[in-house]
Amino acid sequence: ISSAPQQSGGTPAVDPQLVRTRQEALQDIRALVATRFAGESAEFREAAERYLLSELDLAGAEARRDGYEQIIGSFVARISSAPERANEMEKLQNEVTMNREFYKTFLQQIAAAQIASAFEAAQAGGRVVVLEPPALPMKPYKPNRMAMIMLAGLGGILAGVGLVILLETHDTGLHDPDEVKEYLQKEVIGSLPRLDVRGSPSFAQNGKGSWPDILGVPSPVAWVREAYSKESPGMYELRRLAFMLSRSGRGPGPRTVLVTSARRGEGKSTVAALFAIALTRRADAKVVLVDFDLRRPSLHRTFGVANDHPGVIEAIRDRRFTAEHMVEVLPGRLSLVPCGDMKHFSSESLESEAVAWLLGQIRVQFTHVVVDSAPNVPVPDAMILGREVDKVLYVLRTGSTPRDLARWGLNLQTKAKDNVAGVVLNDVEKVLSYYAGYRDYYAYESHGG
Repeated sequence: ISSAPQQSGGTPAVDPQLVRTRQEALQDIRALVATRFAGESAEFREAAERYLLSELDLAGAEARRDGYEQIIGSFVARISSAPERANEMEKLQNEVTMNREFYKTFLQQIAAAQIASAFEAAQAGGRVVVLEPPALPMKPYKPNRMAMIMLAGLGGILAGVGLVILLETHDTGLHDPDEVKEYLQKEVIGSLPRLDVRGSPSFAQNGKGSWPDILGVPSPVAWVREAYSKESPGMYELRRLAFMLSRSGRGPGPRTVLVTSARRGEGKSTVAALFAIALTRRADAKVVLVDFDLRRPSLHRTFGVANDHPGVIEAIRDRRFTAEHMVEVLPGRLSLVPCGDMKHFSSESLESEAVAWLLGQIRVQFTHVVVDSAPNVPVPDAMILGREVDKVLYVLRTGSTPRDLARWGLNLQTKAKDNVAGVVLNDVEKVLSYYAGYRDYYAYESHGG
């Protein structure tokens, strides 16, 4: 009954033939029980009838199960063979497509052969007629020069714009005071044209360089005297720097000034030397230049002093500072304390206590002290020295010093002591064109950086 179709009312439909068959089987069971168990009670006979009817139902259910299993087996076999049929169908479709392409190609070849045969037949029969003779062109069809010129011009403009963008992207230098102030948050208190105290072939020492000759004078002492007395754009800028520095704080102005940079090659030693000379222009000024760049000293070469002359290293080592540790460059006006003999250099020379002691000894003998130090990014010397001076000048080479390196070095120096007076831009005539006319006005010539 459960496997029969349902009627519209929702109850299963009953097959009358099945009902009759079951009723007949029930009657046969009752007759069999009544015959075989006639002496038993009615409850026993009823239980026997139910048992025999259940056995009959079980046999019917097993028969239906076997039938369902046969049906399921046939469906499984049909499903298993489906992929093989799909593959066979795809293969046949590919063959049809390939044969269709071959047929199209064959038709095209036949058509081309027919056209060629017809053309040859027409030529043989004299039926080819020239309707209009070809015209001689009055101008070349190719190349189109105007279009090529326009494309070349457009390509040149695009290439130029791209090159400018590329250069601007990769140019990390600082080019003018506005950029310095915006990026470093520091004022530019000095902008110097190219100043060079090297490069003269007239004086050489041990084949390692030459004495300064930027003004065409024959010796270091003569160079200092000329720089002291001669007017030039560089000296005017340095005197302006000294004036700006004296106004950078309250009081009479700093007496001890440290000159440093972020890396070597920025021109800090040159700036320190000429700044000390510019300070000697002041009335009653007694200036000393101290070479505290114990890594790569250069001021002894600038002023023509032997590299083993006693100086900073010997004074700190002996805890004694006397006239033997100095060289008088301009009598009564400018002295130099050279680095000293590098063979005697030790880390003790750069300890804070030793630095403070030596600068204290020097300060009592001079009105102004200018200290040249090593760059502050590679080594911490400038930060140690910066704690013992009044002001610090931070030198940058225009358009050359990477801005991130400059900011890093300036932050390091400021963290040691917040006494950086400002930035000195060196070599500005590379970028600021007005320096060229300024230099020509004073008949001043520079010889490199």
